Amino acid sequence: MSLKRSIPIFCLIGFLVVVFEISFLRINAKDLDSNNYRLKDVKISVSSDKLDSGNHKVLINMGSGIDTKGLNSVNFSLGVGQANTWMVHTPLVKCFETQTNGSSNCEHLPSGYGMVQVCGESGCYDKARFEIDAQGNPSDTLYAVLLTDDNWNTVYYLDGDTHTLKTASTHDITDYRTETQWEIADGSIDWSKANILGLMPGKTYKLRVVAFHGMFTEGFLSPEATATTALPTIKFDLDTGTSDTTESDPPYSLKIPAVYPGSVASSSDFLFLDISSNIPVKVEVKDANNGLLDATTSHLIPAYSGDLDSATEGVGLKILSLTEDTGPGVIAAASKYNGAGVNEVGDVVVSNSLFVCSFAESGHTCEENVEKAPVYNARVKTVLKLKVANSTPVGEYSDTLTFYAMPAW
Repeated sequence: MSLKRSIPIFCLIGFLVVVFEISFLRINAKDLDSNNYRLKDVKISVSSDKLDSGNHKVLINMGSGIDTKGLNSVNFSLGVGQANTWMVHTPLVKCFETQTNGSSNCEHLPSGYGMVQVCGESGCYDKARFEIDAQGNPSDTLYAVLLTDDNWNTVYYLDGDTHTLKTASTHDITDYRTETQWEIADGSIDWSKANILGLMPGKTYKLRVVAFHGMFTEGFLSPEATATTALPTIKFDLDTGTSDTTESDPPYSLKIPAVYPGSVASSSDFLFLDISSNIPVKVEVKDANNGLLDATTSHLIPAYSGDLDSATEGVGLKILSLTEDTGPGVIAAASKYNGAGVNEVGDVVVSNSLFVCSFAESGHTCEENVEKAPVYNARVKTVLKLKVANSTPVGEYSDTLTFYAMPAW
């Protein structure tokens, strides 16, 4: 099916009402003469279907109720008949957003949401949200969505099924959807957050919508709206201190001031990992020695996984809490670092170990194969725990822990 774009006349009616006054001329002479003609009589007749008293309203039929033929010129196209009387209003773009934070012009986003809350740190790098201001069009009005990344030299349409970009050559009637289908849900598919997919990072896009209602009534394109996609982002920071809101500068260190054989000691400071991203993320950890090493005696307190209460000697990390702000995902822990026991720890060795990761939903550990998602303003609270034996030599034990934050595609 092809669509013809026309310039609408905003008030098209099946009948034209012509209002005029008739004043009767009093004739005082029998004949009206001039050098060029001779008028023998004066009469007024009206060839109309209907006359009203008063100002004589004359109704002149300008087309049947089913006539769809048009009057066309270079500058306009006028449709005649009832099929052309229901012209759509030109819609507006209510919102087109990629990087808003904490608030939005989009009506259907949850309160307190911007696109940072939808996509994560810095906003969306591959998706966006738009909404339509229908300007009084009926709820069954259909809309097509046009985008460009080069100031309309290249025009893309939003695919009605996938909400990804398609070229004009593949655009068809299936790409026209109602406002509800574009913005909230289309069948079982939820479009209440991001509803444009497959964009490129770091690009500025312009968007327009056009309304379609009835058989031959596609309207004008809306004014354009502009949004710029973010870049893929991971923000990662370490802090040490005693407060859950601690912010500190490097170098970072953890100290265990006093250790007694047979008991478990904890670092005096907590280690905090701050993670924020707009892509799925994971953090891995490794150490330099496979445990705590005393350079003088060369004794190694080995890295340990399990309950230190049952161990003779060992050192490990324990995750105490995981939090994040409202956003696209949650932070999760690798199971060995998040055991239920008070002194249950995970070992850190010279090869990388998965420490934390981000998922779409809570209640999972990093070993599970579930849907991944970015995480916004996550904080992981960690403590170092140590146990020594009576035979452990006195010394100065140390190790270096290195954490790596990376994409988790």
